Amino acid sequence: MDEHEVRIGLIGCGGIAQHGHLPAIRRTPSERLVAVADAFGDLALLVARGNGLETQDAYDDHRRLLERDDVDAVVICAWTGLHADLAVEALHAGKHVLLEKPMAVTGADARRMVAAAESADRILMVAYNHTYDPAATHLKSMLEAGDLGDLLYVEVFFYEDAGAWDAGAYRSTVRSKEHRSGWPKHPEPRLKLLHYIHNFDSHLLNLMRVLLGEPEGIDYCRWIPNAGLWAMFDYGGFKTYFKNVETGQRRFEKGMELCGARKRVRLSLAPPLQRYSAGTLEVVDAESQCITRPLLPYRWPFELEQQHFAECVLQGKEPLTSGRRALNDVLIAEQLVQVALPETDR
Repeated sequence: MDEHEVRIGLIGCGGIAQHGHLPAIRRTPSERLVAVADAFGDLALLVARGNGLETQDAYDDHRRLLERDDVDAVVICAWTGLHADLAVEALHAGKHVLLEKPMAVTGADARRMVAAAESADRILMVAYNHTYDPAATHLKSMLEAGDLGDLLYVEVFFYEDAGAWDAGAYRSTVRSKEHRSGWPKHPEPRLKLLHYIHNFDSHLLNLMRVLLGEPEGIDYCRWIPNAGLWAMFDYGGFKTYFKNVETGQRRFEKGMELCGARKRVRLSLAPPLQRYSAGTLEVVDAESQCITRPLLPYRWPFELEQQHFAECVLQGKEPLTSGRRALNDVLIAEQLVQVALPETDR
C-alpha cells in the first residue's frame, strides 16, 4: 500500500453509496476508487462508469473484488443483514473496512467482526457520519472543557421525516433494471424492533455514547409500532431521555439537548446528504441568559468521516468509531429490545 494513498473498493452500489460515500471518496485526496461490486451487475457497471472506472473494475461478485491486490480497503454499503459476513470476509482477505451503519444485527456478529479485525491487524470502522459533524465535534470539546458544568438532564431526539434526510439526493439514484424497492420484512417482534433501532437510532446511540460516555443502565423503553420509540438512560448523576417519533414531517429534526449547571446547548444535526453543511449549536448561558450560536466550518460530515478513515489506515490509528468502540451500540440495541419486549410480551 502506498504510504500516501488508500485504494478503495466499494461493495454495495445503492443510494447511500452513490450520494454519500462515492462523492466523499472523490473529495478525499488520500483515497482513490479502484473497483466496485454489487449483486446487480448492471448497477455495478453503471456506477463504475459514472465514477471514472473501466468495465473490468465492476463486479457482480464481491469476492472477485476482494481478490484484487490493488484494493487496500473496502467501503461496505450492503443491506444490514449482510454486514457481518461481508466485513469478516474482507478482513480475512487483508482489507481495511469502513462499514455503513449499523455495525451488525446481533452482538454475537459484532464481536465476531471485532475479533476478525484484531486477528487480521486491520482497521474496522463504522460509518456514523453524524458523529463527525463539526457541530458534534465542537460540542464534544465543550464537554471535555467542562463549559456546561455538571450535566443535569439530556434529551436525544429524532422526529422521523418523510424524505427530508436525503435533501432530495435520492431522486437521481441510478438503479438496476432488476431493482426491487422496500426493506425485508421481519414479522417476529423482537427482530423487527432490533432492525428498527439499528436503522433509525444507531447514529444517535453512537453520538450519545461518544459525547456522554457509557450509560449505567436503561430505566425504561417503550416501542409503539408506527408511532415511535421512547427510552430513559441512567447516567448516574443525570438521566438521558431518548425519543424517536414517527412524525412524517417534511423537515429534518435530529440531535441532542444538554442541560448543564452553567450552559444549555441544543445540537441540531444537518441532513446527512445535504453536502457541505454542518449541524448547528445554540448555547444558552444560565447566568446571563445570552444565546450564542458558534460559527462552524462549512464541512460535510460524510467527507470528514471518509478522511478520518483514510488517516487511520495510513497512520495505523484507531478510529473514533472503530468496531471495538461501536460494539456497545449493538449491545445497547439488544438491551432496549429486552426492556421494551419483556418475556411476558414475547
